[in-house]
Amino acid sequence: MPKLTKEQRLALGTVIDERADQKKALIEAEIKDRERWQSEIAMLERRVKNETSYVDLGNGDKIAIRLCLSDAEMKEISELQKEMGNPDIPEDEREFATFRILEIATANPLLTVDWFRDNRNRFATSDMLAVILGFYEAQVEERRKQMDRVRSAGRFRTDNARSELRGISSLHENSGPEGLGGST
Repeated sequence: MPKLTKEQRLALGTVIDERADQKKALIEAEIKDRERWQSEIAMLERRVKNETSYVDLGNGDKIAIRLCLSDAEMKEISELQKEMGNPDIPEDEREFATFRILEIATANPLLTVDWFRDNRNRFATSDMLAVILGFYEAQVEERRKQMDRVRSAGRFRTDNARSELRGISSLHENSGPEGLGGST
């Protein structure tokens, strides 16, 4: 390898330093991106645990229900519903299914299958039915809101496409009468 001059060594050192700085900046950017994505994942996980609403039991009494369930919980509730409605399944298994749905649906971590089973005489069946119905109503309402957003997005795309088909920018579609600066 030929011997480098002092200027060449300085230039080479500068290039190496610049590359090291670029690599460091790239690594820092990747770390920031990863942290951002990890915080998004944490938000999704938090919503499954903390997103709640309330079911009114009457007389100002309310109980917190969960609005965001994981896929596994939704599938479990679906299976439990089948058990609840099947008269061929023994009563104690149908009762377990009901209590398990209540445990999943309510936000209170102290309301478990065991609590419901051990405290049968400390809560009203009508209240628990209200909780289950309120939970299902909340789920239906969330799906309705999602469908409304989808329909709204679909209408926006359709309306925007119609304007573009006519050769008119959607920004200028109704910009005023002719002769006053409007589109023709």
